[in-house]
Amino acid sequence: MRLSVMTKSIGMLILSILIGALGIFLTSRYFMQEGFDEVIHGELQTVRNVVNNTYADNKKALLTEVKMLSENDTLATAILNKDDKGLLDLARAFKNQIDVGFSIILDEKGTVLARGHATGSGDSFAGFDIVRVALQGRAISEVVDLKQSGLSVGAAAPILYQGKQIGVLLVGNPFKSHAFVDEIKKITGMEMTIFQGDTRLSTTIQNNGNRATGTQLNNPAVERAVLQGGGTYAAPAKILGTDYRTVYWPIKDSEDKTLGMWFIGESVKDVQAKVDAIAFYCLIATARNFPFFVPKLLFSQNFYCKLPQKRGNFRVPPSNTYLTEEMALVFTC
Repeated sequence: MRLSVMTKSIGMLILSILIGALGIFLTSRYFMQEGFDEVIHGELQTVRNVVNNTYADNKKALLTEVKMLSENDTLATAILNKDDKGLLDLARAFKNQIDVGFSIILDEKGTVLARGHATGSGDSFAGFDIVRVALQGRAISEVVDLKQSGLSVGAAAPILYQGKQIGVLLVGNPFKSHAFVDEIKKITGMEMTIFQGDTRLSTTIQNNGNRATGTQLNNPAVERAVLQGGGTYAAPAKILGTDYRTVYWPIKDSEDKTLGMWFIGESVKDVQAKVDAIAFYCLIATARNFPFFVPKLLFSQNFYCKLPQKRGNFRVPPSNTYLTEEMALVFTC
């Protein structure tokens, strides 16, 4: 079946528009990919600042609270009277009052008198940097590596009685509670992990439907740059089989010792999905104009070339061309 010249023309027009739309999609996707690389890098640096600022705010808030609680007269009296039950009740009350993961009351040598989050006493915390500073009479808030709780943001303050130090109050929140990483993801939309050494202590990244806690880093380049070198690693990395745009940087204690790592990242798949969504929007925007463009073009006065000769039912090109009569219908240049 032979198609009319008009049908062929419309088909050619539609094909040209579709090819043009595809070209717009692929071109916009290519250039947006390059732009997105820069955008994602900037976003990762911004989120890194969010993490650092959130961590600093948490330390500041804990420091204010522990200093206030350490000045409680009932606490000093219970220590002086060696009131074990009273100290245990106070430790539990402090934990609930300021909503922390742990609260520990220590004597003037750093020995545990009472825990508000667990049972047991008599062990020494004098070896922890944060406690050592507080035993010297200065309140401090810093990351601390507690054996039972793992890496935590903690605060310690001296307990005084008539100007003499009689103990230390230590409070804090273990990172393994996941509250910190969940807060960062809620604010930024990016994945976050807290490493203790090279092990994931707390993370938003899922592995078989569960948090990927307890899994190892398995990236020598990151270990060399961050854990061994104390620097920052900002580059694509594969995490549990998935490609991510990442930033890793060290978690350090008050003596500048690297205890672990912060991690933030976004999967390459999610980044690509954003690029494709914008490129597809460009394609849709082009397609939306199609119903208005085609009729206007088809019925415009300049759609056909006006040719000087006519023979029968055909328009005939000038004699100096090589077109056949069947090819007489042409588009306007």
